[in-house]
Amino acid sequence: MKSLRLGAYLAFTAVALCSVDPPSGPEVTIRAIDARTGGPYSRLPVCVTYYRAKLDPSDPKATSNTADNVSSVIRITTDTNGTATFRLPSPLPSQLNVDPGSLGCGQTMFDIVDVIHEGVVGTNICKGKAKSKPKPAPKPREIVVYARQFSFWDGVFH
Repeated sequence: MKSLRLGAYLAFTAVALCSVDPPSGPEVTIRAIDARTGGPYSRLPVCVTYYRAKLDPSDPKATSNTADNVSSVIRITTDTNGTATFRLPSPLPSQLNVDPGSLGCGQTMFDIVDVIHEGVVGTNICKGKAKSKPKPAPKPREIVVYARQFSFWDGVFH
């Protein structure tokens, strides 16, 4: 009888432990803006890299700039509204890089404290109508990045 209760207890404990979600941080939204039009950039593939320690751009040999500093990388794609949502890992990274690859138009490295508390907007160095529009106001836990599809002629003249 005791062995039956012990078996039931162990089975219940195993099921309870397996059903608990692993700890995760806050949800963050990426909003991609098409630098040509100022509208949403849909179906943009984005690579998000988490860094444990802040990167030191002035010292290429610093330990923070090594692969050991990368905690994880995820790949997501924006929806038809130009947004993509993901959860930050726990414990929180120090910085994250939102990289739209060769379509990107500016800053992609952001401090996690700024992202969570204020939201951030990357710079826009691409030509297009988005430059003449007012800079978007991000919400807390929102990252705004600019991207642009480059044409053949863009490559010829640059």
